[in-house]
Amino acid sequence: AVEAAHPDYWRRFVGLDGAVVGIDRYGVSAPGKEALTHLGVTVDAVVEAVRSVLVSHLLMRLEEADIAGKRVFI
Repeated sequence: AVEAAHPDYWRRFVGLDGAVVGIDRYGVSAPGKEALTHLGVTVDAVVEAVRSVLVSHLLMRLEEADIAGKRVFI
């Protein structure tokens, strides 16, 4: 999830394995784009969060397949 405010609200929707890109601190006064960049709410941060979640889920699925004794090709 992406939130231009505190991310805690979204944690219940993304679950323990999800990711939230948001602002967890205060005290920045600047035009919107500059403030969001300074606070880490950027396209790069969102892309990295998505990659992290996808890799985590993929590794989890591969581990589950190994436990079940199956070979998985991706």
